[in-house]
Amino acid sequence: MLDMKVLFVTESLSLSKNTGVASTLVSLARSLTQDLHIELLAPMALQQERADDLFLEGLAAHLFPQSRFLPRTVVPELGHFLSTQLSKFNLVHIHGLWRYPQWAAAHYARKLSIPYIVSPHGMCEPFELARKGWKKKVFFNLVEKHTLQNAAAIHAITAAEKEHCTQLQIGNVIEVIPHGVTIQSRLSPSQVQANLPDEIRAIPPQAPVLLYMGRLHPKKGLDLLLPAFAQILSRHSSAYLVLAGPDVVGYQDSLMQLASSYQIEERVLFPGMVTGLQKQAMLQRADVFTLPSYSEGFSAAILEALAAAKPVVISKYCYFDEVVNAGCGQIVDTDVSQLASALNDFLELSPDVRQGIGQCGRRLIEEKYTWDLAAHKMSMLYQSILSNKATSIQDPSLFESASL
Repeated sequence: MLDMKVLFVTESLSLSKNTGVASTLVSLARSLTQDLHIELLAPMALQQERADDLFLEGLAAHLFPQSRFLPRTVVPELGHFLSTQLSKFNLVHIHGLWRYPQWAAAHYARKLSIPYIVSPHGMCEPFELARKGWKKKVFFNLVEKHTLQNAAAIHAITAAEKEHCTQLQIGNVIEVIPHGVTIQSRLSPSQVQANLPDEIRAIPPQAPVLLYMGRLHPKKGLDLLLPAFAQILSRHSSAYLVLAGPDVVGYQDSLMQLASSYQIEERVLFPGMVTGLQKQAMLQRADVFTLPSYSEGFSAAILEALAAAKPVVISKYCYFDEVVNAGCGQIVDTDVSQLASALNDFLELSPDVRQGIGQCGRRLIEEKYTWDLAAHKMSMLYQSILSNKATSIQDPSLFESASL
């Protein structure tokens, strides 16, 4: 299979600009490079973060600087690369929708008769389609529907995403392959302390910590989490809420004002984006992970929290019912009272009981959500497409999502 050359295309490989898609795309690429030749293609931010150099280390990545005078992802040099170099690849894997790189990749793949698949990464979810609704409706009918209809296959991350894509009436093969996560070795207590951001290290050792990790963005339900935390403090007065993630859209100021309005600002911490050992230390220090999102594709942060053996409280729009089935978390509506109640339930358990619940989550990850398993399924899909068998897979069980 090493002769198979696959090009991944997305709108950004910057961790702060495209956090979820970039991290999952790169993790999948690293797992696939054990058997396939994978290269990455994306625009590069005008001020590319130095952390991204290490993030992409060892991968063949073609990054083209953005223009100061064109829309953010419209990069003519990227289009030129596709028109002149795409013929060297057997398959194109497009990650995401709505931007120039994805359109250009599909356009040149069709022109050169190279098969491509599309991973929407939650961008066909109803909440996302409703944002700038009329513009997206027009663009979908003019561009994206054609892109999806002419793909060799659509890759959905969950059964819910498959249903969302089906509702768009694109009439195409849709395969469900969940993302994975890298299971890290546990840090010692001294390693945790050494790697925590200063403001988190200053939290008293016995104080409960609720953790959110991800972009600071209105769709993540943080406007629910802050008033829910205010209710929690009435019963757990020593608790802290940590909102860890990049402030891509300038939302942190609004969150700080909201925290101030509830008089909880001293208990809400914003350490910024955390990666590597710092992220691992943060997960180990936390007592409960929460993501009350209004819209998700399939959250890598949830998988990371479960792999770190932490109970999770997530919204129903995270589309991950298995946390309840596996006994490692609770699912709530996008409702302040429900969210506060579920978080309180976990905080009132003893540390040993919480640890046992967390271990159920880690076992779930080990059994069903490793990157090796995801890469194996994706590789099988690639082979089926290149063998002209995209609609007749020999082992359909390989592509079944586990009751998502």
